[in-house]
Amino acid sequence: MPAATQAGKATGLCDLVHITRPVDGNHLPYLSDGFTIRINKNEWAGLFPRHHVMWVSPRFARAKEFVKAARQGPGAYADFLSEPMKQSFESHFTPLHKTVSKQELAPKGELLDSTICFLATNDCNLGCTYCFSAAEPKKFGVIPWEIAKSAIDLGARNAVLSRIRNGAGQLNVSFFGGGEPTEYWDRFAAIVEYARSSAKKSGVDVGVSTITNGQIEPEHWDWFRANIDDVTVSMDGPRDIHDAQRPTASGGSSFDKSWSFLLAMAERRMQVSGIRVTVTAKTVRRMSEIATFFWDNLPVVYPITFEPVYFSEVGRQNAEMPTAAEFVTQFRAMEEIGRVRKACGLPCGPLGTATRPLAIREGAYCDSLEGKGLYITPNGYLSLCSEISTPADPRKDDYFVGGYNSVTKRFHISETGASKIRCGPPWWCRGCFAQFSCRGGCEPRSQNSDKSVRKWWCQMVRSNVRGTWGDVRADKAYSRARIGDPQGEELIWLPIWQALQRD
Repeated sequence: MPAATQAGKATGLCDLVHITRPVDGNHLPYLSDGFTIRINKNEWAGLFPRHHVMWVSPRFARAKEFVKAARQGPGAYADFLSEPMKQSFESHFTPLHKTVSKQELAPKGELLDSTICFLATNDCNLGCTYCFSAAEPKKFGVIPWEIAKSAIDLGARNAVLSRIRNGAGQLNVSFFGGGEPTEYWDRFAAIVEYARSSAKKSGVDVGVSTITNGQIEPEHWDWFRANIDDVTVSMDGPRDIHDAQRPTASGGSSFDKSWSFLLAMAERRMQVSGIRVTVTAKTVRRMSEIATFFWDNLPVVYPITFEPVYFSEVGRQNAEMPTAAEFVTQFRAMEEIGRVRKACGLPCGPLGTATRPLAIREGAYCDSLEGKGLYITPNGYLSLCSEISTPADPRKDDYFVGGYNSVTKRFHISETGASKIRCGPPWWCRGCFAQFSCRGGCEPRSQNSDKSVRKWWCQMVRSNVRGTWGDVRADKAYSRARIGDPQGEELIWLPIWQALQRD
């Protein structure tokens, strides 16, 4: 490929090919990673996802020839473009980005990230039927203060270093499950307050986010609003669905408490980045009903993310996965209802699932797999995955990369741990047109022995991605620019989507 001959000097193990001069004499750039796919019944596309562009033709042979010509360079594919199409590259072409190498992320085992991700506890006050960690109330305990404080000190130090080097620095503190982050309220609040005071003392900005099941006492609501910058709330829909899938640990109803918290945050104008809904085989055909419930009953329209329940090697498995085809069908039907509601002036908001919105990922599915924003477990281990947080987890050897040393009072990534840091997508993504949107998905979930989750994921992602591009072509979704010609062929500059809040 001619583009490869233009590659700049590599700076690490996982740099992408970088084209120093991406435009040739015809003022057209080299295009990387092209695919020929069917997007609608009688239409084919030469798709270049990393550049957010596709060339559409009613003829398969023409789309295939376009992709082949693009591999040869701008001089070859220019013949397929009208003059207005060529001119559009000047305004809309998106060059490739380079990733960060393993060495740059953890030099000599040191962490340079100012984002601190806490898995503060594996305990929870709910008994969700599909919990990947089988959490229970007050069983394992909470992260020791010494470890939590040292993590904040590390993040604040790195934020200061970033400010010195780059002119700006921010300490970011995020809480994830394992368990419910607010289960041990006093420790949760102490970590947040220490992070804020440390950032102020260090002269850097601070951002605090958390996911929560909403089982937070009303006496804490005002504090929560004042000290948490962003929250994702897990709720599965109307009362009957929510209570069936997310009962309290004793088997009672959790709906009223979570719903009251969500309403209270709406009244306080809290930044709610999304409502996370878990979909099972029993609820997949009620997805539109779930979205409508939130749209009609909340005073504020929030993004809603629908994630199917997955098989896991550990945890509670009392809920079945929906089929991939059914999940995609119901998700697209829900999107159509959203478009109709919007046209009628009714409340509706962004809907998301894996790969929708269609953010292009240059690296792994999760930043943490590449050593960015590592998770700190309750025992002080550094984990590449938020779902692997206990020493008893049989997958820990593949995901624990280091931890806290109580003697030196520092976090360190071992040499063996550094070798586990991922670099780009897994091997099974090679050659797939959807790989730049999913990058293999959730890695631990795809590693079960019969590979059923991996097959499920690939089918779902490909259908979702193909549907998104088809919606753009059908003018159901936004595009940056469209340039057609009399032969029915069209160059479409796809929107540059941004991902919803990471789970």
